[in-house]
Order: sequence, then C-alpha cells, then structure tokens
Amino acid sequence: MKTRKTNRTHRLILVSIAITVAALTTIVTLSGQGQVGGEGTPPDSRRQKEEVESQFPTAELEAPEPADPEKRNQRRKKSARYNNHHLVNRSDGYSDAVESVFFDEWDLGLPAIPAPQSEVVVTGDVTNARAYLSNDKTGIYSEFEITVGEVFKNSASAPLGVNSTVIAERAGGAVRYPSKGKYLYRVSGQGMPRAGKRYVFFLKATGLEQTFGIVTAYELRGGKVFPLDSAEQFDTYKGMEGGKFLAALRSAIGRPEADVK
Repeated sequence: MKTRKTNRTHRLILVSIAITVAALTTIVTLSGQGQVGGEGTPPDSRRQKEEVESQFPTAELEAPEPADPEKRNQRRKKSARYNNHHLVNRSDGYSDAVESVFFDEWDLGLPAIPAPQSEVVVTGDVTNARAYLSNDKTGIYSEFEITVGEVFKNSASAPLGVNSTVIAERAGGAVRYPSKGKYLYRVSGQGMPRAGKRYVFFLKATGLEQTFGIVTAYELRGGKVFPLDSAEQFDTYKGMEGGKFLAALRSAIGRPEADVK
C-alpha cells in the first residue's frame, strides 16, 4: 500500500508540473503574438489593425536624396534630429513580425484639450503626407502638409493665417524593405493624420521654421469630432458635435465669446 500511494503521489506531481508548463507556454505564446500584432491585438480585430496601419506614410529604405542641393540640405537638417534613435532596423533581414510598437508615456498628464501644452492650435486640411528616415536610417518620422483654416492660438514666432501652409510632424511611419516588404514603426496610442481630411491640430514648436510637432489632433468629420489618438482621455470628446467641441476649445484657450464665428 505504501508503494502504491507513493507512486500515485509521484504521478499527481508529474501531472501538475505538466499542466503548469503547458499554461506558462500558452501565456508566453500569447504574449509574443500580442507584440507582433501590436498591443495584444486579437485575430478578430485584424481589420481594425489594418485600418490603423493604413494611416502611416511609408518611406523607402533605399530612397534617393533630393537632387536639388538646397532641398537636400533642408531634408538632412530635419532628418538629423532623428539620428541615433535606434528604432529602425537598417538591414533587410528582419524577422517575420510586421511592426514594432514603442512606449514612452507621451500622454501622461496630457488633458483631452491640450491647449496649454500647445504653441499653436488650428483647424487645417492635410494636403500631403510622407515619411522620411533619419540620415543614419535609425529613426523615422512622418510629415504632413497642412493648409490652415481657423487659428485659435498662435504663441509661436511664425505668423499664421487662413490658407497659410505649415508642416506638422510626428515620430513613426512605415519602412519598405527591398525584399521583406513593409514594416511599421509606431508609438503606442498615436495615430497619423490622413491626406484629404480636416483636423483640429494641437502643435508644438520644433525650432524649424513653419514646422511643428503634433501634440494631438481631432478629425472633423460629418459634423462631429473624432480623436486621432487612442489615449483614454481623448474619448471625452469622441463623437461630439463639432460646434460643442470648438466651444469647449475656445473656453480652454480663454478666447472671449465675441470671437466665436
């Protein structure tokens, strides 16, 4: 009896160990799938994931520099700010993953209407969108050409008016490798504006003339507003009527009621 009891105990221990190992293996596998798919994206949200990916402009890994010396120097000056970022893989022999997501808590303490954190607040139409690699091809950023509509705030040195043009930029974008196809590099929670769409932009100065960084933005669509970014504080205004949102914006900026158009 003692021998049978001991053997039975051993079998129970072995079964318990096997179950534990299987469970841990499943957890690790799911975790790995979440990293490849982007923040734990389940299979049934693949369409939504593809929708997000389609927002991001694409840069060719081997894209030639501008032929014009002045434009080439201007691009190098802009791209130099993203050197040594070590975000982008410079070789074509990458894994089967399709994206890398970076976390930097950019939205920590940022209000839903970040007017105090922005030098410039405008409505604008995006007329062009392009992605560029840094000079050393370790970083990537996307640029958006914007035709300004209404100016709500401008504490930057550059004059802004209706129909003036500014460049907004944001870290991230897709890289097309010669043999591996497209690979996405993005910051968690951050979206990208689309060409042909209108937004309320919250912008910060970059030190370059007529070029601003995107703090956040809201798309104006069908008389309502929709946040560009997925941080939860921006859901406060998701689907709100455009007029009510603009009234809240003017209140946050402190513009007198007489300025409302």
